[in-house]
Amino acid sequence: MLPDLSDEKRMAQVGRLSVLYKARRETAQRVRDKVVPMLNSIETGSDGWDVDGLVELVEQIKELNRAIDDVRSKKE
Repeated sequence: MLPDLSDEKRMAQVGRLSVLYKARRETAQRVRDKVVPMLNSIETGSDGWDVDGLVELVEQIKELNRAIDDVRSKKE
């Protein structure tokens, strides 16, 4: 069964949410790519932790969460 595509406003909202979810997922993957090697190096005792840019990535996720909440709140 095909979804109802007649409500253009709702479809635009779904599209915006999809873009925001994808951006958040990609940013979270970049965080994972930085954090997992650091956590894996705990066992080897390595001091080579590269935390540059980690705070910025977390801030991006916070901004994306706010944008998602804004789009969701406009639904009502």
